[in-house]
Amino acid sequence: MIKRLLQAVCMFFAGLMLWGCTKNSMDINDNDIFIKQITTANGVSENYEYKNGKLSKQTYYSNCPNPQTENKYTYSGNRLISVTTATNAFSSASCPTGGYMTFSINFEYDNRVRVSRINYGTSTYKKLFYNGNSKFITKVYSFNAATNQPIDTIQYIRDPSGNIIETIEKTGRTFYKYDDKLNPFYLISRTPWHISVWNNSPNNVIEASGLNNFKTKILEYKNDLPKKVLETNNVVYEYHY
Repeated sequence: MIKRLLQAVCMFFAGLMLWGCTKNSMDINDNDIFIKQITTANGVSENYEYKNGKLSKQTYYSNCPNPQTENKYTYSGNRLISVTTATNAFSSASCPTGGYMTFSINFEYDNRVRVSRINYGTSTYKKLFYNGNSKFITKVYSFNAATNQPIDTIQYIRDPSGNIIETIEKTGRTFYKYDDKLNPFYLISRTPWHISVWNNSPNNVIEASGLNNFKTKILEYKNDLPKKVLETNNVVYEYHY
């Protein structure tokens, strides 16, 4: 099982970061450990679809009959080049009724095949920085695309495993704790335009303190992956692989 997990990690991040994987070291159809759906007692929360071993579509329902947000991923070879996001602008009793707004997020890479810049339409862009040859992001600068003036800076302090254990922002610091199991959202590089402890740390975040505070309780694991998770909103989410 561990071998297959490592193969899956190599497969997804070969296009985004340097993992030292070879073409023959993985089976791109072996995606049965990738998360497919998240449900609650009230229905479907999220759906995930894959093509050629890569995340191709991500749909947020939040227990509504119609999607609230839909993200479609476009690749060039192994590189993620863009994500088209459709968000519902109108709702009835907090559920979408129609009128989706769309925009594109585009990715640029450095000579080590790491994402170096993320363009959010024509409004803002971010520059990503790494520590030497590392695959882990350590600092992100946000800019106004029209004026090129800086908007914000976030620094990421990581442990030896690559987990973000501290974020440093203008308004303060947040400290994080993790379990020792594989993070399914890191595995599939979910929402890579939003760098966070949820998708950019190899293990599962369970607690935050400081500027931001929360606790997440993982109630059950399956094959070293989270199966049932109690979030801070007191809702239990079940992960289906």
